[in-house]
Amino acid sequence: MDKTLWHNRYEENWLRAFPIGNGRVAAMAYGGPDREILQVNEESLWSGRQLQEKYSSSPEILAEIRSLLFAKRIEEAFALCQKHLLCDPPMVRHYQTFGEIEICFDETGYTDYRKSLDLDRAVVETSYQKKDSRFQSKTFISQAQDALVYRIKATSPFNCTVSMDRVQDSVTSVADDSTLMMTGKITWEDHELCGPAGEGMSFCGCLKVETDGNISPEGNRLRVQNATRLTIFGGFATNYNLKEFDIDEAVDHIGTAMKIAEDAHNIGYENLLQQHL
Repeated sequence: MDKTLWHNRYEENWLRAFPIGNGRVAAMAYGGPDREILQVNEESLWSGRQLQEKYSSSPEILAEIRSLLFAKRIEEAFALCQKHLLCDPPMVRHYQTFGEIEICFDETGYTDYRKSLDLDRAVVETSYQKKDSRFQSKTFISQAQDALVYRIKATSPFNCTVSMDRVQDSVTSVADDSTLMMTGKITWEDHELCGPAGEGMSFCGCLKVETDGNISPEGNRLRVQNATRLTIFGGFATNYNLKEFDIDEAVDHIGTAMKIAEDAHNIGYENLLQQHL
């Protein structure tokens, strides 16, 4: 039985992106021929921090609520439920997407498009034609190395930019001629149900970019020129401490993200792919 999902037409639509992941890090791979988007998730990134819920319930309160319900005094029972059965604050805050990696190609327009996800191999593949050049990409997330890996090859040289961004709470910079860093700290506003404003988790994404072409900084992104091969190794981390169930400022999340990306780069694409498979 074939276990491959595939599209032969591209739409920039989250519901038509293909999911990949290893349990801690995940991505939605859009397979864009003009602008590839990899929306990244990391399991701990959350817009909140540990808090102690406060309760004011008791057996006596519960008995009173039951009596009101039996007496069909529903609105009074509901008011007591809201006051005493919900904790303070009554809601937790929200899981956050980590951000997006974008590979934007200078040359647009394509034909003969296909994107697939082999569920046995956990690899997203895309292929398409641009004039006389055939493009093929593979994207996967390594379980062993905890890294995102993206590789695109073409039969003729191409130019593109590589960037990583997030809608809020982040800054992206070029760490060196082949490394992008996105760092930030989650902040949130006052919310009636979730509690007062504050600051929370710090996070870091690190991309190591390898190519047979020329690569140079361009603002907060990298420009790649005259390449027939481009590989991205991504590492992602936060300062959440699982043992403490809370944010820990002693956690070196930047060093962790950098090490994941650098280790994957040092192992190399072909070895990572075979290890993954």
